[in-house]
Amino acid sequence: MSHTFSARAGSTQFGSFHYALGLIEFTLSEPAQEFMQAIIRRTEPPPAEGDPVQMAYEVTSLFHEMRHFFDTFGTMAGLSLFSGRLQRLKEFVSISEALREAGSHWRLPLAEWAAEEDCPQMVRDFVRRARGFHTGADLYIAPFTPLEIDGHRDDLMIELEYEQGGTADAFPLRVGRIGADGKPRPRTVLFPLGLETLLEGNAHALSRTLVERYFPASVAEELQQRTATIAALDDQGKGEQRAAQTSAPYMVCDLLITRYMRLHGVETFPRNLVLAAIDKALATSSIRSEEIAPGATALVADRLGSRLVDVLEAEDPATLAVGAMSEDARMTRIYQGLLAAFEAGGDWQSVKDDLSPASSIAIWEAYMAKTFIVPLLRKRLATGSRAFRTYSGFLELLQEVGLPPARVGNGALMLAIMPGRVQQAWWHQLMLGEIAWQLVRGGSSVFCPRAHAT
Repeated sequence: MSHTFSARAGSTQFGSFHYALGLIEFTLSEPAQEFMQAIIRRTEPPPAEGDPVQMAYEVTSLFHEMRHFFDTFGTMAGLSLFSGRLQRLKEFVSISEALREAGSHWRLPLAEWAAEEDCPQMVRDFVRRARGFHTGADLYIAPFTPLEIDGHRDDLMIELEYEQGGTADAFPLRVGRIGADGKPRPRTVLFPLGLETLLEGNAHALSRTLVERYFPASVAEELQQRTATIAALDDQGKGEQRAAQTSAPYMVCDLLITRYMRLHGVETFPRNLVLAAIDKALATSSIRSEEIAPGATALVADRLGSRLVDVLEAEDPATLAVGAMSEDARMTRIYQGLLAAFEAGGDWQSVKDDLSPASSIAIWEAYMAKTFIVPLLRKRLATGSRAFRTYSGFLELLQEVGLPPARVGNGALMLAIMPGRVQQAWWHQLMLGEIAWQLVRGGSSVFCPRAHAT
């Protein structure tokens, strides 16, 4: 029997981190803020007040989202996705300006206009590239709803089709359910393995290490969530996806690595192996567009699940067992070249600013490059990637790189870390992205993103 993934809405968001906006969301009480600051300073935190589980979740919420931010702007996997989105926005703004100068405008639905003879070729090209990017990004991120099937699967990874085309990797997560007759039912949740699951796995591994260091063992157990036992609704098959619906991505990569290591006779390994293996997969993956012929665009999106398995299989199990990864001189050279390219660009003040949408995109791109991407890449190279592959390295990144440019803390939007013009640029690229996506989706109307959730 074949199975097919379908996508959820909101594929520009990983939990409470919005990659396109450089924005994280978190909730922190005053005691949790004091606890968190002590960890960053590497001093003894004050005694946890109240419920220790609640305190642990609050403290780790910020660190968890910060890990997403560092992984997005410090790895090839995240940078290529961020750059790909900006490229589509630049093309959208350029075509909009060309249409305006020609006395024309966008026509809706866009898909119908693109099929008409009088549609400009540049519009057809944009529709083709934008649709390709969004479909490719879905396969790359894999923001898919997990699927539940009968029986237990012991594979390391399996391949599923995506309803919009292409294939995606999945990890068979074994779960137990209780049927209406009271008997156990072995089930398997096919969990998508894409950028989203790898980012969540990295952040969760980091959070578990933090909790184990500063909280009682019972609190650490709360974050493990290895298995689930779910009661079936009835014997008519209702609720057949209950286990899938309640499954979360946080432990999926850990379980995949554990299964792989056990196949090689290794029962336990340092948590840093999870950070190291995921980082190496992210550091060697990308999504990119290639114009293969006039009117033909290829969207090449690496499959993150396959890449993670490749990373494990390329290493000696004895090396993995101590949480280490071998050096990769070729990737070091690639990141040196990437850093040089970002360093060569000007800062946001050097952008020729006519207050246009194009200027805003350029300002946002330059600001992110100089303020966050360059420091992260420098740290990666200076530490041989240790900053991204160990718990202690993460704390160093927190101290040196600092907080993201946009934050929602306790429900309040905070942008003040950015200069005024950069804040304006941030808002412009947010609105432009939402409008462009509505056009590409092919609706007959475009709604204001500020007034309507899109």
